[in-house]
Amino acid sequence: MLGTSRGRRPETGETPVTRPFVPSGLGRALDFVSDLGVLAFAVWTLIAYVGMATQAKATLLVAVWLATVPLLGVILVALATRAHGAPASEAAHQPHPRAAGSQTTIGLAIAGVAAGLVSAMLAATVAHAVWVLVWAGAVTAVAVAVIRGRWRSEESRDLEPTLAWRAHAFAACVGLSFAVMSLFVNRPNGDDTFYVNRATGTAQLNRIPVRDIIFTDERINPISGAGLPVDSFSALEGAVGRFIGIHGASVAYYVTPPLMTFFATWALWRLLRAWAPSSVVLCFALGCVYWAFSAQSALTPGSYFLNRIWQGKVVLVAWLVLLFPLFHLMANGANPALARAATAAASSSAATPASGRTVASARWRARSSGSALVLAR
Repeated sequence: MLGTSRGRRPETGETPVTRPFVPSGLGRALDFVSDLGVLAFAVWTLIAYVGMATQAKATLLVAVWLATVPLLGVILVALATRAHGAPASEAAHQPHPRAAGSQTTIGLAIAGVAAGLVSAMLAATVAHAVWVLVWAGAVTAVAVAVIRGRWRSEESRDLEPTLAWRAHAFAACVGLSFAVMSLFVNRPNGDDTFYVNRATGTAQLNRIPVRDIIFTDERINPISGAGLPVDSFSALEGAVGRFIGIHGASVAYYVTPPLMTFFATWALWRLLRAWAPSSVVLCFALGCVYWAFSAQSALTPGSYFLNRIWQGKVVLVAWLVLLFPLFHLMANGANPALARAATAAASSSAATPASGRTVASARWRARSSGSALVLAR
């Protein structure tokens, strides 16, 4: 949907033509669910602020919100249908390269891998290695990857117009695995004093509180870090808990993590489908491993993932930040109407409290997603 592949016209064999690079039926279905989720959370943000101003019952707000979801689905279908029916712009017809099987490119690949392995072995096994040699091997590997990427953009072969459903099934299985893993991660976080407290307070009061509920019974203004406009996401967790009759903290710890973890994983898959279609599975696997391995330390991209994704700011970093560049590509491609609607929705849904550290992690997340492209560019 977001990329294109280049072929040659059969009658001449010379003139390059472009064909849309679209996901399989499974991919389109999950893309639709992801976009619907973005729009739904954006609408909830608006409903929640109206609820804060009017002090309406949380159960009423949830009922109104749920009633809007089918309408949002219809709007998404209409926008997607109109976008696919319109002729694609020339900006959308950019070829996505695949490595040419020439002896030169194969030799470059071997040289790059060898240089990288030598560099890694020297760094890992030699106690007093000459670091000039270590860095020389690493720089050589990176340079080879860059040169090879440049060459294969000129010598690209045809790409299949549809990404195989098996690739989408692999990404979905990884997302489901991470979703299940999120239920078994036991890593309390100090910020739960604000987030889970707000969810619990909303469920108990049956309205969204706007004053302090940590130290008092709404007798003073909210303390620093919890002031308005804030965190409609935790309010949603509490409101849903009150609506279906379970504890607000249970929604935060047992309902939100698997859902948001899957959305975040699928967002990475969607972004890499647009950025690196020729090596999307490899890049996706690398990104997921990096997420998991970096989750052990604080203030890393992995620490803003499944281990505390029940917090609104983590949802912003793990899910929505990955969608921003994707929607930008859509706005310049064959889906301008859908892209503009989704971008506006994501921006509205991201209205959660974000400290400077959260913003920094968002930058790291974008960089870590892009770093996987070394394998494909």
